[in-house]
Amino acid sequence: MSLRADQNLKAIRYPTWAPAGADDFGDAVSLSPRALSHASTAALAMAVAGFCLVTLKVDYLEGLNAARHVVSLNPRSSFVSVMAGSAMVWIGDYDAGIVLLNKCIDYGPKEPRYFIALNLVATAELLRGRSEARGEAGQRTVTPNPGSECGYWLLVAAQSQVGHMT
Repeated sequence: MSLRADQNLKAIRYPTWAPAGADDFGDAVSLSPRALSHASTAALAMAVAGFCLVTLKVDYLEGLNAARHVVSLNPRSSFVSVMAGSAMVWIGDYDAGIVLLNKCIDYGPKEPRYFIALNLVATAELLRGRSEARGEAGQRTVTPNPGSECGYWLLVAAQSQVGHMT
């Protein structure tokens, strides 16, 4: 259920993918709480369901509770760290999100979610507004992956905020 909710979320969020159907948002909204009620000890399902509830702006409290709980169930999972960390970033808890995302980054570039975590840390630093940190995070995003368009957008935004672009 939670993975189906995540697929529906992706159909809504990514314009280059097949267009979202009229019921995709509703399905994602209804599947996420049901997945949480059946997955009290299944960390991956809880991570996806909590992420969906937060990013769809349906139930921040339930989504964040799931994200926090899932980290306690599986603290070494990079997937859990990225899902819970990104939920924290989107809700505005940048410090907690960055801590979780850095756990994934610590596994190194062979970790499948490494670049997503780098981009999310840069996003959090940009939103948090710390001048030095946002520039470093933006640079850290593009250095290992020069083809990352998202990384360059974050770096440009960070550099323009600190006045390095005219």
